Amino acid sequence: MALAVEALRFVYENIDENCATLETGCGLSTAVFALTGASHFTITPAAEEFVHVSRYCAERGMSTARVRFVEGASQTVLSALATPPLDLVLIDGCHGFLAPYIDWFYTAGALKGGGYLVVDDTWLWSCQILRDFLTAQPQWRLVAGSEERTAVFKKLA
Repeated sequence: MALAVEALRFVYENIDENCATLETGCGLSTAVFALTGASHFTITPAAEEFVHVSRYCAERGMSTARVRFVEGASQTVLSALATPPLDLVLIDGCHGFLAPYIDWFYTAGALKGGGYLVVDDTWLWSCQILRDFLTAQPQWRLVAGSEERTAVFKKLA
């Protein structure tokens, strides 16, 4: 299932060419990140997704020059991935139990104070538990989203 339109709009309206971003997963959201001009990392074990997104962007005149495609499972790639401080992280890769938490664990420290964390598919219990956990933490504030689809958090500290 694709990222909700509201979440795609949030990314587009809050990210620009001066930002560094990362997502676990790859799809229409990757095209939106490319459209913003942000320096973007996208991580997926399915390399064919990179081909589809690159073709989609090229057909629409959108550059992917600032998109870094990283092949591999985020649970193994993120621990060794060197990124600049991040303005936004989208967790939308593997949704199996623990995967969203591992993605959060490895990206939360790289996320700038005031940066955004987007957790997609909160209707799935593994993502719902992460959403509920972050909602209860004083260093995270839920700023947008819907209970059934996507939660957007701002990192306060």
